[in-house]
Amino acid sequence: MKRRFFSLATIITLCFLIGSYAIGTKFSFFKGETVVETESLDDGVNAFSDISRPTIKDFDDFFWNGMVWISPEEALPLEGFSAIVGGWKALMLYDPLDENDKSSRELLNCYISGTMDEMKVTMDWYWKENHDGTNASTEHLPGLELFGRYVDKNFLVSCQDAALSVSDIYVYKEKQCMIGTWHRSDELQILVYMTRP
Repeated sequence: MKRRFFSLATIITLCFLIGSYAIGTKFSFFKGETVVETESLDDGVNAFSDISRPTIKDFDDFFWNGMVWISPEEALPLEGFSAIVGGWKALMLYDPLDENDKSSRELLNCYISGTMDEMKVTMDWYWKENHDGTNASTEHLPGLELFGRYVDKNFLVSCQDAALSVSDIYVYKEKQCMIGTWHRSDELQILVYMTRP
């Protein structure tokens, strides 16, 4: 009787463990793979995530009153790290006031992943318009990976030669938006806009 009771308890325990694992796991029957869902991602985040290539038109809402340096008054704050995880379209404005005769603009994609304390931003270059009006694809350039932290609706990530700081994260006209600064060793002012539908 004791041996039989022990076997039954073991079976119950195993069933509980397997059931717990299945609840937190999603199976893909098409690819034959198992994807473990994390708490940092939810359906809302996935719905906003955008990995399509950007165009200048995507950033029209950042120029509602000339060049925008802060979010508009009607904007709503976008709070929480999970709300910003995923793909973003980005626009960099180099020397935006043309104070150094180096004004140019660059389109790229950014992907945010990780956790609040171990945040990662992957930058994928796409297209650049130079100061003289010429433009060219930058897709051949190697991407960058920046690491840092998200703290109190702000984040700072960096690599060896540069850093990205963002302190304005909001929703405007049903789009998620960010405004930040790209920091380089030459101290050129570089404004960064990020958006996704």
